[in-house]
Amino acid sequence: MRLKAMLAVVLSCIPYAKAEMEWQSSTSIDLSTRQYNGSPMRASQLDREFDAKLMWELDFENSKTGLSGGLKPVLSAAKNEGIRAFDIQEAYITRSFSQGQLNVGVNTVFWGVAESRHLVDIVNQKQPTRNLDNEAKLGELLLHYQHFTDNGHWFAMSLPYFRERDFGLPDDRLSLPLAVTDEQFVGRDANYRGSYLLGYRGVLGDWDVGTYYFDGIDREPVIRPNDNQEFDAIYRRLQQTALDLQWTSEYLLGKVEAVHRHHQMGGKSWAYVVGAEYYFYGIANSNKDLSLLMELHRDTEEQVNLNRLYQDATFIGMRLAWNDVDDTSMITGVLIDSDTGAHTIKTEFSTRLSSHLSLALEANLFLEQTQRDATYGFKDDDFIELRLTYYL
Repeated sequence: MRLKAMLAVVLSCIPYAKAEMEWQSSTSIDLSTRQYNGSPMRASQLDREFDAKLMWELDFENSKTGLSGGLKPVLSAAKNEGIRAFDIQEAYITRSFSQGQLNVGVNTVFWGVAESRHLVDIVNQKQPTRNLDNEAKLGELLLHYQHFTDNGHWFAMSLPYFRERDFGLPDDRLSLPLAVTDEQFVGRDANYRGSYLLGYRGVLGDWDVGTYYFDGIDREPVIRPNDNQEFDAIYRRLQQTALDLQWTSEYLLGKVEAVHRHHQMGGKSWAYVVGAEYYFYGIANSNKDLSLLMELHRDTEEQVNLNRLYQDATFIGMRLAWNDVDDTSMITGVLIDSDTGAHTIKTEFSTRLSSHLSLALEANLFLEQTQRDATYGFKDDDFIELRLTYYL
């Protein structure tokens, strides 16, 4: 049904393909290899993965009518699994007005200011099968209206459909030990799985401010074992109020993300991440900029396992920007559980090798894990990944 809905949106774009439109398109291919720790928790899990991804982007705009839009299908394949997934991350039309903008179709939205957790980012379903940082997302069908003011915009968003999470298989690394074979919904009518948001984003002096109220289905399911030695994914109705703030000065960024939740199953809870990033410009008389990060986490929600990762934790990291024509940068940091002492370390490096080719490296380590830690099941899934992206 999800694919049909997306294709319907794509087809709806066709009548707008008039000669007056300005078109732009690009194609890129990702090739990546990932080497895991050689001692997996389950014997069936592989040590090495090869993946390929084909992405095509098409954008169009008509300044006379105020219409614009985009299309971004993504095809993913893995060496051992053939075609793994097809997804349309973007297929939308935007109509601009004098003080407003209406966006209809499939889109991907990024919200939040913190580095180590995207707490307020709630629109799109996440893909945790490759990474636990929730930065990989599925496209979401939405109706999004923004009304612009002098300092920002008010917005209303309707999400008429809901996309279940792909948990992968127990043979995958960074996966659950048993397959998820059934989904249950708590607090929503079986025939209605929509959600909506009302909110504001703007700039007030040195502050970037974002806030919203969400009523719908939480993208994070509760995982429970069933009588068949498998898992059920339980999606709960969520009413959430969120706030994100970023204070900007010459050398310092102050960051806050906070949410208050009311789940139909699990009751009320709250969470926040508060931190700062301090910049050192032109270190050692070079063009490089170095910044140091520290973020503090608290989360009182106990039903979702990965939320426990942030119950009482501290993130310490650094970001290095070369400020060169190849856009070279690196970020590394460690998330430390204040209760158990568990460490989760992540490093990312990226640069361009030529006008058509870019390189990215990523490494994850899970250290000092105990059975009380949310990431104990991934303690043997340390990995390093090399990814090349070729732009045609």
